[in-house]
Amino acid sequence: MGNFKTFKDTLIGYKRWLEAILLSRAVNPKPPRQLAARNLLLIASTFPPAINGGAYRPAALAKYGPEFGWAITVISDSIAKAPTPAGLHLADTVPKGVRVLRIENNTGIKPSWRWYSHIDGGFLNALSMFRLARRELAENPPSAVMASGPRFHSFVAAYYIARYYKAKLILDYRDEWTECPFDFVVKGNADRWWEKRCLRKADKVIFTTNAQLEHQVKVFRELDRSKCCVIPNGWEPSDFVGDKNQFNGAAEAVSKLSISFVGALGTTGNSPGNLLTTIEKVFDRRKDLLQRFKIYFVGDKSEEDLPALNDFRYPESIGLVENLPRGDAYRLMRESAALLLIYGKSAARYMPGRVFPYIAAGTPLIVYGAEGEAADLVKDFGAGYIVAESDDGALERALDDIAEGRHPQRSDKVKPWLDGHTYEKMAQRIIALAEGLAGQC
Repeated sequence: MGNFKTFKDTLIGYKRWLEAILLSRAVNPKPPRQLAARNLLLIASTFPPAINGGAYRPAALAKYGPEFGWAITVISDSIAKAPTPAGLHLADTVPKGVRVLRIENNTGIKPSWRWYSHIDGGFLNALSMFRLARRELAENPPSAVMASGPRFHSFVAAYYIARYYKAKLILDYRDEWTECPFDFVVKGNADRWWEKRCLRKADKVIFTTNAQLEHQVKVFRELDRSKCCVIPNGWEPSDFVGDKNQFNGAAEAVSKLSISFVGALGTTGNSPGNLLTTIEKVFDRRKDLLQRFKIYFVGDKSEEDLPALNDFRYPESIGLVENLPRGDAYRLMRESAALLLIYGKSAARYMPGRVFPYIAAGTPLIVYGAEGEAADLVKDFGAGYIVAESDDGALERALDDIAEGRHPQRSDKVKPWLDGHTYEKMAQRIIALAEGLAGQC
């Protein structure tokens, strides 16, 4: 029975794939759109009220895109879990005029692993997005299709949708695909083939760091450098408002200096195990620092990292807090004595999104780990302390300075950099790309 179901599901999968191939190559029977049409289809696997670290960039584009004259439609995955307060808060920032469509993930169809295409996020989910776009956008087709990944079934969906509607294709690499060094990109048997195909078709390819752009151009001969640009992540100034002390455990923060990590643990090379071991060494010999500091980890924690957190030998000096609405998280950043960025060697090409609000908060950073784009930025701005992995002496010196208020001299370059890296500026740059492509239709 199991083999028959696999065979049947594989046939269903190929039928849907053939449908996408034939329809995307066909001449669209609709009359040609007006060149002035400014309709952007944004495809993102996570969109509010679903939330993770990758939801903020698409949400910001949906928030600000209409202000620059573009209608935004979103296609996203289904919402797997009940929305959190943080997710609901982010959803409230999306204008009511933005249409959000969702596919039904995990429909029970499971084609053969060997004889069917498997990619990050699910090839069948990409085809479901294509079918949804055909059904819902026929009367108001997009002039540009932008996919933001991970997950990267969004890129494959955008590939077919752009071909079907004869629209321009923009690929937004929040993180890398087959070159990603982290396991949140789940690679199947066809990811590399599809990545090359999407890169050949793309009209514009966006990266969040120069290092990622240079790496991709070097690895993929299918990628034309002239198509590429860097649009970093950003921060939201309006979220740095409101009352103080709106996070769990805030009362204790009055009597102890808080060092806060805000964001998802166990994603971009930021597992805390080595850091916690290094902190234990400092606290073993410096009981005065043990009494002065408490370290908060705010946000999602992977199952793999919970043992290291729960086994920390000084449990009274560690606090675990769930996801906070962005405004509350920003206030916590501003009120902490220091902000923690765990920056492993595998993250050297990455600029974690939390770096932008971290620097905007004006609170000194502790960058724990390897050299890379984020560490270079912090050093250049005088925004904090660089502590090499396992260097308990450097961490002890940093804690001494923080306890005594001896902070690095912050550069005059910080303010203009922050002004140029808001979410609104980020969205404006993406819309400008779409505007330029629309003029080529």
